[in-house]
Amino acid sequence: MTALWFLAIRVFIIACFMSEVAFAQSPSPAARDIPVSIRMPNSQISDFIKLYQSLTKRTVWIDAQLRFDRKISIVLERPIPRPEAISLIRDELRKQGVEIREVGETEAYASRAAP
Repeated sequence: MTALWFLAIRVFIIACFMSEVAFAQSPSPAARDIPVSIRMPNSQISDFIKLYQSLTKRTVWIDAQLRFDRKISIVLERPIPRPEAISLIRDELRKQGVEIREVGETEAYASRAAP
């Protein structure tokens, strides 16, 4: 009876270990893989800079001479991949005369776009 008991415990421990290994190896979506929905009609430029900062996890420094009185809209019908959302935001800001330049791995600088 004792040998059977130890065998049952051993099987249980191995089963728990195997489930932990399977759980640890199962692919979890990275933040960059999660699709992004953007529904920002008639929003301030500063709101798009904040969204860019959130999506890229970069600190965005803003030129003091940058004007925020203009509004733009991005309303997507379906979620898109994060890199596409970042590119879309940059393109829309560029159309409004705002350029975002990435500096290093953790920072970006928003300023008026060169003509």
